Order: sequence, then C-alpha cells, then structure tokens
Amino acid sequence: GIQQGALVAAEVELYPWRLLCRTVDNSQNVFITISRSASLQSLKTQVCEYLDLQTHRARLWSFHKPKGAPLPMPVMLESELTLEEAGLRRGQEIVVEQQGKGNRWEGVPEFKERARQAREVALRNAKGQRQTETTTTTAAAAVNTGGTIPRAVLTQQGRMGGGGAAVKGGRRRRRFTLARTGLYNLGNTCFLNSALQCMAATAPLTRYFLAELYLRELNQSNPLGTSGQLALQYATLLQQLRRSMGGSPIPPATVRAVMAKQYEQFASYQQQDAQEFLSLLMDGLHEDLNRVLEKPYTQITDSNGRKDHIVAAEHIEGYLQRNRSVIVDLFCGVTKSTLEWKDEGGSSSERKGE
Repeated sequence: GIQQGALVAAEVELYPWRLLCRTVDNSQNVFITISRSASLQSLKTQVCEYLDLQTHRARLWSFHKPKGAPLPMPVMLESELTLEEAGLRRGQEIVVEQQGKGNRWEGVPEFKERARQAREVALRNAKGQRQTETTTTTAAAAVNTGGTIPRAVLTQQGRMGGGGAAVKGGRRRRRFTLARTGLYNLGNTCFLNSALQCMAATAPLTRYFLAELYLRELNQSNPLGTSGQLALQYATLLQQLRRSMGGSPIPPATVRAVMAKQYEQFASYQQQDAQEFLSLLMDGLHEDLNRVLEKPYTQITDSNGRKDHIVAAEHIEGYLQRNRSVIVDLFCGVTKSTLEWKDEGGSSSERKGE
C-alpha cells in the first residue's frame, strides 16, 4: 500500500477501451474492457482466460475496417507494445486464431481474402509496365567489414534478362520488385512514410529482412538499442507491405511507436524532419542488429599530416571494433573534410577533420 504522507502521482482512466474479441469461426466472442496503456500480452492473457484457450496455442490479429474503407490487411499482435502504441482503436475487432491438430494454425479469413485481392492486383499490374530495380552493392577493396550476411542476399549484379531474372555468369536470379503499397498517415506523419518507403525500396536491406536473416543477429542486450523491438517491428512492416502488394495501405503504427519510445521528438503526431527520422531509424536498426556485443574503448588520433589512406584505414578499424551490422555493411563509409582560411598576412592555413 501507499505509506502515509507519501506523495504519489496517480492517473485515473475514466473511459477504458472496450474491444470485441472473437474466434475465427465466430463460435465464441467476448467484449474485453481494458486500459489503452495495457500491454498486448495482458490483452492476450485476458482473452484466453475468457475463452478458455491456452496462450501458447492462440494468437491475436488486429482487424479494423472503417466504414466505407477497403478491406485492410490484418496485423498480428505479438510484441511488448501497449494497445495504444500498437495502433489499436477503441471498439475495434480482434480476431483470435487457434492452433489445431498437427500444430497448424487455422488461418484468418480476412487475411486470406486480402491475399486473394493482392494476387489479383499483382496480376493486373503484371499486364502493364512493370517497375523493377536491379541493385549493385560495391565494397571498397581496402575495407573488410567482416559481415556475416551472404553476399547473394545483399547483392544483385548483372543485366536484366528475360523471364524476370537477373543474369550473371550463366545463372539466373530473381529480380527485386518494389512492393507498391502505400502507408497510412498517422496524423501529420508524411515525413515518416516517405523515409520508410525509401528504406523499403533499398533492395539488399529488404531482402535481408524478408529472408529473416535479422533473427540470428538480433542484439537485445545493447543499451543503445531498443531491445530488438525496432528491428522486429520494421521486419513485420516489410512483410505486410510485401503481402499487400498494391492493395490497401498499411499503418506503420508499431514502427512509429517504437521510435517514439526511443526518441521523444517523434512522440507527437506532428510534422518532423524526414532526414532526421531516417538517420535515427537507421541508427536504431544498426544498434538492434549490432554483432559487437561488448564494445571496447577506442581512441581516434589526429591525422598529423599522414597520408589519407592510412588515416582512413585507422578510422575504419576503430569504428568496426564497436560497430558491425548489416547497416554498416550497406551504408557506412568515411569522409574527409578540409577547412581553409586566410591568415592576416594573406597566407593560407587549413584544418582537416576525418
């Protein structure tokens, strides 16, 4: 209990949320009254208690269809976020899927219908002009990041051949096709959507997530990261975009919620700087996927007139002692800046920074 004389900040929720939770076959349903700040796990526990289900043999799907809106893609509710952070709404419907014989999930009809619609859209798009992208990732010969990502996943080189494949050395590879799916605005968040779409169109990184290679590199103990939540939610968003393939827009609510928790400037739904969001998103993904579990102390020395390639190699070596991830493999490099000014006597001086 609260000790006498202690000052405690109390928060009272006058209007808790009421959610309709039903099984896939509509044989059971229950209204759950719960706080919007409750976790998704506590919601699942309550639902399973009411419906007499085992929590490990059930999973929840968010299904919200505003009146007049097209059929949305259901979203699986499996994370440590709160109901509000996960983008749920008061009064919306939650579908409870059960695991049956042979450990097979029964399937969500709304999900199957959206998949059918997505296939139809993909077939219609295939008849028109197809937009494809071939990417080539080139690494400097002097820099070895020591990455563990298979090169075939991160690179795709060669000309586009017939039959929808990239041709190199007599072998055919599947080419990367953009998932032409929109993102819902969550308030004034077009800056967030544009940054996420740019990232999703980066073929090597998207292949890495869709192939679930990130799971073996998830660093949940890194104090500079988000305990792996940002990587998990970003991967889920990419899967939703890929499944929708030109269908209904996807709400990036869970990615925004994790970013808002980590970086308070994104806690509101107001306009922010897209470049800043993109930079912090990449930094967050890097820390969640950093292969260096214990970062050693490193010290960077001045150039002191030494040759550029020597100083650059020294900086790279020091950086890689603390930072190794797929983000480093694909995006990181070294730049050199030089500042020159005239002394009072008219002679030129310079200061260099790497």
